[in-house]
Amino acid sequence: MNADVWKNFWNISEMDYIPPVVPITVTVKSYTRPYGDENPEFEYTVEGGELKGAPAITCSATKESPVGEYAIEITAGTVENFNVTYVNGTLTVEKAPLTVKAGDYTMKQGDPMPEFAATFEGFKNDETSEVLTKQPVLTTEATSSSAPGEYAVKVSGAEAQNYEISYVEGKLTITEADPITVTVKSYTRLYGDDNPEFEYTVEGGELKGAPAIICSASKESPVGEYPIEIAAGTVENFNVTYVNGTLTVEKAPLTVKAGDYTMKQGDPMPEFAAIFDGFKNDETSEVLTKQPVLTTEATSSSAPGEYAVKVSGAEAQNYEISYVEGKLTITEADPITVTVKSYTRLYGDDNPEFEYTVEGGELKGAPAIICSATKESPVGEYAIEIAAGTVENFNVTYVNGILTVEKAPLLVIANDCQRVQFEENPIFTLRYEGFLNGDTEDVLSVKPTASTSATVDSEAGEYEIVVSGGEAENYELSYQSGTLTVYPYSGIAGVTFEHPVNVYSIQGVPVRLQTTSLYGLPRGVYIVEGRKVTVK
Repeated sequence: MNADVWKNFWNISEMDYIPPVVPITVTVKSYTRPYGDENPEFEYTVEGGELKGAPAITCSATKESPVGEYAIEITAGTVENFNVTYVNGTLTVEKAPLTVKAGDYTMKQGDPMPEFAATFEGFKNDETSEVLTKQPVLTTEATSSSAPGEYAVKVSGAEAQNYEISYVEGKLTITEADPITVTVKSYTRLYGDDNPEFEYTVEGGELKGAPAIICSASKESPVGEYPIEIAAGTVENFNVTYVNGTLTVEKAPLTVKAGDYTMKQGDPMPEFAAIFDGFKNDETSEVLTKQPVLTTEATSSSAPGEYAVKVSGAEAQNYEISYVEGKLTITEADPITVTVKSYTRLYGDDNPEFEYTVEGGELKGAPAIICSATKESPVGEYAIEIAAGTVENFNVTYVNGILTVEKAPLLVIANDCQRVQFEENPIFTLRYEGFLNGDTEDVLSVKPTASTSATVDSEAGEYEIVVSGGEAENYELSYQSGTLTVYPYSGIAGVTFEHPVNVYSIQGVPVRLQTTSLYGLPRGVYIVEGRKVTVK
């Protein structure tokens, strides 16, 4: 009924009439937007009458809010009307598009495969690939040895809560390897020597791996020329040319000595025998094509004195022969014994000055004393060899001595360290006093270890760091303990809550969900129910 009908029906005067309130419905519209976008400007519709004023519209979703549905809430705001019904809407946040590209790469055949790295287009809110719940995987069928050409680089497998992911595959272009020439050097050596260490030169690029070099010549091979053949070996490069070299074996020097002899006047002439210096490969005078001839002017009745013993006439295929004449000394010689003394010293010390004693007569000249031991020589016994040197006497006996090298003292010291109670023990370190000859702990056959009785739960205080267990060929080890100082723990052991809460990092990344304690978290600042909480 209209207003006049109502008035007539109820017989109501104009002054007494109050029209009924018409119901009004205000409905906010629903919207859909991608994750990371700003919210749209929310609009509403009005049904049932004219609205006086404007409603208030709010939505908890921000551009950082994850995918999901969020209420668009509408309330009276400045609306003056009565009998108004407000109907909420829904904001649906959908996944934002994210493109993952494999990228393009170039390499030469035989080079290491490039490191594939995906690129991303579409991240929102300054996010990076760290927000992906699964990282993309990039693959290709090509290998380092694949033929030149183009190969697809495929990308797949990425996942993210707030992104709809699409992929763009890339390509790997493999080009031909640079030409490389590897040339082995040529060498000359003497018969009977070991082959030199063959070297090679590389032109055109960097060689990956090492070529194989062989030569048929051995130390027994006769004088002549031998190819030094070079081949791929472990070389991984492509497009490589190998150039051989030549090993020339020349005659080795051989010295034939007549030797020195002694006899008493009137004795039969000694039997001369050549002495050879320079034979290789355990060869003897049997390899000579002509044997040497030794001669002297002296006879059994010659007066005491020295006489030349000459040598000549030897020939050999693999030797260049030179001669050293000897001598025959006719004298009435007495036997003499020359004895070198024995000594003991520590590893790393210089050898002492070796001395000797003489029994049986007066020594003419001085013996040569040699010992293979140096200050770097390991613990053990070494012969002190004594030989004629410049001694001119005949009938002389030389008696060797022994140099005993004993272990040097080495002190192993545990370094002091400290930590806070409830922390793990630090890694204990050691230092050494007494290394010689530039030695380091690498010479230890068994390295010493450091340990302590302190554990994570040990009370604050000082604990001994005990050293033990080291062994070394050339050192006698002793040990000096260190001290571990454990300081009292001063941080928060844990924070608890009456109800389960979500814990986030200061960057908003979830750390713990639906937990009632912060116990065990690393030190730092966390967000709990909108408040900052510091764990020390």
